[in-house]
Amino acid sequence: MRTVFKYPIEITNRQIITSPLCCEIRHVGLDPSGQPCVWAEVDTDLPPEPWTLHITGTGHPIPQEATNHIGSFVQGPFVWHAYI
Repeated sequence: MRTVFKYPIEITNRQIITSPLCCEIRHVGLDPSGQPCVWAEVDTDLPPEPWTLHITGTGHPIPQEATNHIGSFVQGPFVWHAYI
């Protein structure tokens, strides 16, 4: 079954998220409570697999292994950029 899942994230350089294989990122931002999250379309019939998410602030270095920008969001005075 295909559905959209929400994955709460931390504001940290590197974190591991586990989701069903072949997920497609649909949005990165704050949920109504202000928690940073990634929303991904997943197929729940597929097994879970870990993947790495990188968060960097404006003006900070982007890790070399962070090759695909998936979104940016504002949290107070900060703008964060998410990469996989």
